[in-house]
Formats: sequence, C-alpha cells, structure tokens
Amino acid sequence: MSIHLCEYNRVFLEKSYFWLNDPILQKNMNINKEISREDQELWYNTLPNREDYKIWGISFGDKPIGACGFRNILNKSGEITIYIGEKDYWGGTGSIVLELLEKKAIDLNFQFLFAKVLKDNNRSYKLFLKKGFNYCGDNGDFYVLKKEI
Repeated sequence: MSIHLCEYNRVFLEKSYFWLNDPILQKNMNINKEISREDQELWYNTLPNREDYKIWGISFGDKPIGACGFRNILNKSGEITIYIGEKDYWGGTGSIVLELLEKKAIDLNFQFLFAKVLKDNNRSYKLFLKKGFNYCGDNGDFYVLKKEI
C-alpha cells in the first residue's frame, strides 16, 4: 500500500471535523477556534466554484489519513496546505505528500509554490527546505517559503 491523493469527498470532510479540532493539530496549524460542522459544510459547498482553492484527500491504501492542496491560487502560483490527521502517519508522510503536490502544481501549470510554516514548527520548516523551498521572509508567526517549479 502507498500514500496517494484522491478526491476530497464527504468521508474526508467528516474525518476533517475531528482532525481539525484535535488540539495538537490546531497548535501546529495555528487554528485558534473550534471548527463547527456548519462552518465545514458551508466551506465544502463552495469548493466546486472556487478557482483560488484546490484540495485532495490523502489516503494510505483505502484509509483516509489527511488532506492537502493549494490555497490563495493566483497568477500561476499557490500556497501549499497539508494536514495529516491520523497521528500514526506522522513522520515521513509529509515528504511524500509534498512530492505529490508538486506533480499537481506542474499539471496546473504553476510557476511557483509558497508555504507558510509556523516559526516553532521546526520539523515542517526543515522538510520544506529539504524539498527545495527557500526562505523568502516571515509574516508574524510564520516563515514564508517559495519554490520555483
């Protein structure tokens, strides 16, 4: 079995409710509020019409383990977002997902990828640097990284 990206559907939406309300994941993603099912449903219903946001589910075999995608898509660039909700898959999965997202970025004809990483999330920061991203500034609590595709 392997890690792969698939359609972000209601199964991932339901799992994301629990993942995004996990205190550890909230800290790592700088989420400072409870995510309600109503908020999720409103957001999910916007997806088919959005040009600025693309999302995929992350699966290990048939098991949903997280989600990823691009937000703030503009001028052939996008900001990467990744969360692995199933803690058993923390460590190593992010590297694979970044490679899969780069392939998606190429398919979407992106020229650049961006990432915002919390300054105290040293593990993610090092991963992005290892994958060819370069530091290009900071934005409050976040480092801003960029990679040319």
